[in-house]
Formats: sequence, structure tokens, C-alpha cells
Amino acid sequence: MENLLHWIDQRAKFKKDQRAIKTVYKYQPTSSQPNSKGMNSGNTFKQLSLKETIAQQTKTNDEVKQRLDTNESSLKDIQNKMDFLLTAFDEQNTLNKR
Repeated sequence: MENLLHWIDQRAKFKKDQRAIKTVYKYQPTSSQPNSKGMNSGNTFKQLSLKETIAQQTKTNDEVKQRLDTNESSLKDIQNKMDFLLTAFDEQNTLNKR
């Protein structure tokens, strides 16, 4: 059950990261500018300023780093448990040979 809750939490964080990335690269419409025929096309877009993009990217990078650190500690815990299990198997194998 704990693994399922952990997986759900990680999935929710992944979705949140995806939304943050889409927000950074999302174009926002501005006032229409005339096209080559002198008519308003209505398809012009404004990118985020460089300062805003860098700020959002920094925030996203920090969140990803935090999650990677969490995943690293989880993997270390799993590795320790696997080492313990391997040691137990080796000890049992030694006892069985006697």
C-alpha cells in the first residue's frame, strides 16, 4: 500500500512538472499585427521575457533536483535492503551446505 501511495505521489509530481514546462513554453497572444496584406491575422504570439523564462526554468530545475535527491535516497534504501537479503541468502546457503 505504501508503494502504491508513493507511486501516486510521484505521478502527481510528474504531472505538475509537465504543466510547469508547458507553461514556460506556452505562447500568449498579444494585440494583432497587420499581415502582409494589411489585414489583422490574429495569429501573433508573445513569448515570455528572458528573465521570466530563466526564473521559471530555475524553479523547475530546483524541483527536479529535489525529486532526484529523493529518488536517490530511495534507491540507496532499496540497495541496502537488497544487500541485506543477499547476505541472508548467502548465510542460508552456507548453512544448507553443512
